[in-house]
Amino acid sequence: MAVLALVVLSVTLGLQIFRVQFPLSFDLGESVGFLEAGLITVAVFGVAPLLAEPVRRWLGPRNAIWAALGGAGIGRLLIQVVHPVPFWLATASTVLVLCAWTLLLIALRGRGREGSGEFVLATLLGLSVDTAARTLFRTWDHAWQDGPLPLLLTLALLAGIGILLARTSRQLAAAENPRGGALALAALGPFLFLEVIFLQNPAFAASQSEVSLPFAAAAILIGDALAITAVSWGGVQRVSSLGTLVAATGLILATAVMLQWIAPTVALVLIVSQPLAAELLTASFSSEERRATPLATSLGVASGGLLFLALAVTYQIHYDTPLPFSNEILPPVAAAMLAFGAYRGGQIRAGARREWLYAAVPVLLIVVPALVRIAAPVKERVEGNGVSFRLVNYNVHMGVSTEGQVDLEPIAAAIEAQDPDVVTLQEVARGWATNGTTDAVAWLSNRLEMPYVYGPAADGQFGNAVLSRFPIVDWAVGELPKSSGSMTRGYLLSLLDIGRGDTVRVVSTHLEHGEENAPARLAQIEVLLDALGGAPRTVVAGDMNAEPGSVEIVAFTDTGLVSAQDAVGDPDAPTSWADGTRVDYVFGSEGVAFEDLEIPQTHASDHLPMAVTVSVS
Repeated sequence: MAVLALVVLSVTLGLQIFRVQFPLSFDLGESVGFLEAGLITVAVFGVAPLLAEPVRRWLGPRNAIWAALGGAGIGRLLIQVVHPVPFWLATASTVLVLCAWTLLLIALRGRGREGSGEFVLATLLGLSVDTAARTLFRTWDHAWQDGPLPLLLTLALLAGIGILLARTSRQLAAAENPRGGALALAALGPFLFLEVIFLQNPAFAASQSEVSLPFAAAAILIGDALAITAVSWGGVQRVSSLGTLVAATGLILATAVMLQWIAPTVALVLIVSQPLAAELLTASFSSEERRATPLATSLGVASGGLLFLALAVTYQIHYDTPLPFSNEILPPVAAAMLAFGAYRGGQIRAGARREWLYAAVPVLLIVVPALVRIAAPVKERVEGNGVSFRLVNYNVHMGVSTEGQVDLEPIAAAIEAQDPDVVTLQEVARGWATNGTTDAVAWLSNRLEMPYVYGPAADGQFGNAVLSRFPIVDWAVGELPKSSGSMTRGYLLSLLDIGRGDTVRVVSTHLEHGEENAPARLAQIEVLLDALGGAPRTVVAGDMNAEPGSVEIVAFTDTGLVSAQDAVGDPDAPTSWADGTRVDYVFGSEGVAFEDLEIPQTHASDHLPMAVTVSVS
């Protein structure tokens, strides 16, 4: 029981550290180059598990676990109190936690099939605990946040690890050399890819299923309960090749459709996928009784780390770098890898002494999303005066600040300071690894107490949003022509009731970037203007990725649209920190006038917010 609990908390610790490492690696890539950042990340995930055996020989099994897990815990505490979090700190903590996971797996596998099953069960429980903790903070990890509650939760996690480590380190150190094949351990990589990016990602589930964040988190926890039941119910038993084939086929099919459907049925797909993935991982970690060296186990985990990284990075870079295939094939590819690991594992399932009762843990944790739902502020829509409203336009850079931190509070504060009635957002990420899988729009909506509509662009997890205190009568999402790049661009058109029976159309959009893509932007502008149809009382806001006087901006103004900044602001004021350019605009059609424009100075994003009062006639 104590060993199981230790691994559960260690998994939770590692997941929290990973979600800090991802955005910082992305920020490093934007600063010094993605090749350099990628090589560092490959070294971390590929080499860290290989350190386990040298450290184990040097310090001894017991001291090695203390050093790696204790060091990771200290790193996690420093991450909590040192803001902004430096890249080196997140990297060192990631190395230590990967080394700790490998040492724990070596020790558990020394206990035979039972230990392997215990590791899988603990991983599932750790994922459940982590999901509940993230839901408590609406997916913005408390590692990034100041305040007493985030600190207390971190201290509680580290205290639990310390107490359990003191109770179990001798027991773990006394384990024999690990048994079972090592190659199949690489299945941990594709398993974690599926879990971290999709199956155990409340932001992904909410955005892809079009359901609320608490409901998405509850669905994930139900899937966890089914997964724990599936791997624990039968104890140790042989699983037929047919059974593995059925599970593999089901998971491949489920992962193939979850990116295709944007509907509540996706939540059901995620629930079904959890037990299938868990069964295949269990089979991968199980094998006939044969000895394997600790180094072989380290090699297996390192291979898994590299597979995880290859899948996750390929999935993400697809949006910036054209690839000869769609990234939608990567989830089923990961499922196929997991199935191959199950086949290599010898078709033996290592149950956990009928510990199916642990399924009660994720079931009980459903109380967390329930409380989050109950405690959510009431987002009451207000009655406008039918004459004017305050609008803020903001490219929020996925919630990642100029220092590479996932920091949503400064974004919310900058918006709140303008007391807006309507907010248009671009680069809204809802579950991408590059923003720590945070649901930025759900968090901002809750923080600002403003209802929102969301328009997917690149995919269901990246796009545009409109927040409004006024009733949102209707909205529509449009796709813009693609350029030579991979990312799909789009627009979100909302119809708002501003009071006294009057309505106004507000559009949030984000056009293609890069000087070489001017023809593509012109094509996108043409499609956007055709969709607007020259109707009066229309506000078009967004990141146009074009400077004043360019052919793209002239294409807007030639149709009669008026730029707010040129009409009532400083035309020379930049809107982007990145290069000091002016690329963000608010345009108004006939029946729309502007006044009192401000561009607040804040480093919350690589862009600056634009605030303007809109008058409607």
